[in-house]
Order: sequence, then structure tokens, then C-alpha cells
Amino acid sequence: MADLVSVLSHGWTYQALVSDCLDIKLNRVVVTSKDQPRRDYDLDSNDFFWQRNAANPFPQVAEEIDSELNKYKQDAAEITRSTGVSNVNDISQLDLSTNAAHLKTAITQLPELTARKATLDTHMNIASALLEHIKSRGLDELFSTEEAIGKQTVATILEILRAPRPDGAFTAIDKLRLVLVFYLSSPDNAITREDINELEKELKAAGADVASFDYVRRTREISRMTVSTSTVSGSQTPNLGSVAGQGGELFKGFSAFGNRLAGRLEGGALENLISGVKNFLPTNKLLPVTRLTEALMDSSSASNQSLQETDEYIFLDPRSLRHSHAGLPGGQGGSGMTKGKRMAFAEGMVFMVGGAGYVEYGNLEEWANRTGKRVTYGGTDILDPGGFVETLQQLGATTV
Repeated sequence: MADLVSVLSHGWTYQALVSDCLDIKLNRVVVTSKDQPRRDYDLDSNDFFWQRNAANPFPQVAEEIDSELNKYKQDAAEITRSTGVSNVNDISQLDLSTNAAHLKTAITQLPELTARKATLDTHMNIASALLEHIKSRGLDELFSTEEAIGKQTVATILEILRAPRPDGAFTAIDKLRLVLVFYLSSPDNAITREDINELEKELKAAGADVASFDYVRRTREISRMTVSTSTVSGSQTPNLGSVAGQGGELFKGFSAFGNRLAGRLEGGALENLISGVKNFLPTNKLLPVTRLTEALMDSSSASNQSLQETDEYIFLDPRSLRHSHAGLPGGQGGSGMTKGKRMAFAEGMVFMVGGAGYVEYGNLEEWANRTGKRVTYGGTDILDPGGFVETLQQLGATTV
């Protein structure tokens, strides 16, 4: 199974945006900007905020940062009130002989409070960098378009590519990714040769290298590769959240988050930045890998299409020693592949040969959490969308 759409598409979750916009490797995130020096952050297992919010949509993450900051301020205010100091950083310098009980409690809580503040500062800085990318690259618009990619036509895609934006045109790579997602999501032979020429012309005008488009097109023509997604809700239209302050429980903290971030920079730049970012919720759909995993682990909930695709998978049961070779070509006790039993499994491991991505991982993780399954996900490499496009370009250049 080859699902390129999941790796190329523009994500809207926290971890997908970090992978797309920033440099992340081995859980170390590098943030660079014109006005500030390079900053490195480690998102390890002790990072409570990353563990809770990595798979959440970005507007929800903004709300959580705002909530955690309020909680921190309340806890810090309680400690300073009980000890009589004006700043929580002055507690360690106080005389323990005075009001010893309160001071002992405060000093005990101080390391946890300091660590929590450092974690929140980390994610404030990461979120600030992501917001700049979202606004300048129009990632909210691209995500919204790709969520409803089944409703797009060549004409609407060309219109999106050509339309002027107040913050500048989409980058060449983002335009290329949108076209690739559209092409791979379209039925076979639905896009004519003339349409492809028009799309390539627009991409070249934007400065994109179309070698990757040529490679994907040739690969699909050879293998008749199809990429499909199964929508649980029956709709591919993105759910728009109401703007904070005008209703919409999920996004009520987005504006407040902007105010807090704006206070950290001169001129309220981030407050203006957030005001132009659209709020979307990802549609409740299963990507191909998640769909097939569901068919293998929980066949009672899977679609008929998924069951048909997985019924021919080789089924190896280590408990059935008499038939351990049955179903394998040339194996004793069997002359070929046999259908596996439809069973329910609580734990599974998904390994992507050729590379894994955060959009795919987040979709699989969301399904596992919803169904109570335990799934480990990995691959030969963790690919960011831009890096994957470069790989496709190299393949396209060497197979001309």
C-alpha cells in the first residue's frame, strides 16, 4: 500500500505543524528567526504539555497554553502570598526560621513550579514561531482546502494557486504539495493531459521543481496507485470553529492566548498575527493506514472495503504450531496465501517501510485513543513534508 497524501498534506495538529514548519529530530526542536538567535528545545517524556497536546489541533493548543499560564500564575501568587515575598524567585533566599512551615512548603513546591514555567516558556516560543509560519504561508487556508480536496476541481485549484494573498503568495513547495495532494486524491483518469500541463505551468511560474510531480504521475500510471480515505462522519467539509469572543467553546482561549503572546513582543505583532488565522477542526476521517489497522485489529468496526483489502493479508499465528508454515508460498502444509482469521487485538505495531509522518501518526493515535487500542507506530525514517518532496524530486530527476 502506498499512501503519499498523508505525508504530503498540510497538517493542523501541534506535532504536524512542528514537523512541517520547524526542524525536529530525536524530539529536539530548533527554532530560528531573523530577530533572535537559534533556540533548541527538547520535547522529552517529562514535558507534560507536549504529552497532552501534541496530537491536538493548534487552536486547542493555544487555549491550553493560556489555561496553563493562568494556573501557574495562581499557584505562584499563592506561594508568594503565604511567604510574604513579591517574587517567587526570592523564596530560596528567605530565612527558614521565620514562618518555617509556609517556607518549607514553598521551597518544596518551587522546583516543580520552576520546571512548569520553563516548559510553558518553551511552548510559548514554539507556538509563536508556528503562528508566524501559519500566517506567512497560509497554512490554515491550505489545510482547509485539503480537508475538502474531494470537492476541488482543476479550476478551483488553479484559482487558489493564482489568487493574491495579503501576506504574499503561497510558497512554491506549498503549491506543489497542494497539487500533488489534489492529483493523488482524484480518481484515475479524472485529470486530463491538458489539465496536468496547466498545473505544471502554474507550478513552474511559482518556481517549483515539477520533477516530483512527473515522478508521482509516472508511478501512478504504472501501478494505478489509488489513495482513498474513509470518512466516519460522511462529510469532508472542514468544521469551522467560531472566532474567540463570538462563541465556540473550543476557541475561547485563542484570543486570550494572542494577547499574552503579543505582550512578549513589541508592538503586539502576534496579536495581529492571530487575528488573521482561521480556526478549523480536522474532519473525523481515517487515513488509509489507520483504516487498514482498524480492519486488522477491530474487524467488527471496519468498513467492507477495508476488510476486503486486508482479507488477503498473510496471517501468522505463533500459537498454531501445526500450521506455522501454512499459507506461505512453498511452505509445508500450504500451496499459497490463505485468508487470515478476523480477530480482535488490543495491541498492534505499525511500521512504515519508506518513512513515517506526523499526520499519519496523529490520525492513527487518535483512532487508538478513541477505541482503547495500544498501537506503536514507526518507520525507516520520520519524514517532514518538505523533506519528502525533496526525495520525490531526486527520484524524478534520476528516472527521467
